[in-house]
Amino acid sequence: MVNLDWIYFIDVTPKRNFYHSGHNLPIRIEASDRPSHQLVSRILRILLLDVLGYSKVELVRGETDVDATRALNRFTRYVRMS
Repeated sequence: MVNLDWIYFIDVTPKRNFYHSGHNLPIRIEASDRPSHQLVSRILRILLLDVLGYSKVELVRGETDVDATRALNRFTRYVRMS
């Protein structure tokens, strides 16, 4: 078994930020109500915060549909609103 205890002690400084069009934006991870999607989304959030060092990562409750067009429209709405 591989020992991964060391991964919890990594501190990435300075913290990273996500910029789009000159604006510092949070990284938003959309997660549906499916338990597997919730689990993977939370693991990705931990990876982005603790391992890669991003400072603003948010979990957003998403819709349960899997329509790619609607998902992309929601994503671009977030970018336009920020």
